[in-house]
Amino acid sequence: MKIVKESIRSAFDDELLAKVTPFSDSVWVEGFFDQYSFEARVSDIACDNGINAGRVTHLYVLASYFTEDNSFESEIARYQGELFIRPSKESTRKRIDDLVAHLEKLPTHEAFEAKQKQTA
Repeated sequence: MKIVKESIRSAFDDELLAKVTPFSDSVWVEGFFDQYSFEARVSDIACDNGINAGRVTHLYVLASYFTEDNSFESEIARYQGELFIRPSKESTRKRIDDLVAHLEKLPTHEAFEAKQKQTA
């Protein structure tokens, strides 16, 4: 996956993540891939209300479009509990499936908090 903003780095040098906010049982992550931005909540453990009963319980993906005069953002994917909006293009669906698989592998909130303490 190619990131949009090369200068953005996060804990664990994950090239997709721009910001990680640990909570008591999960992390909220924000980041970029291709021409998309995303926000996701990743629980420490898999749960019934996660995507494919996994760790990603919330996911928002926006596409950015630019013209000479304006910029636009369009929501192309959203998952909140059982409400899941998926893009119509197969190639975009595949990229989002890849993103979810990547997020499933993230460390727990405790690992992110420990890393933040080390760098502070």
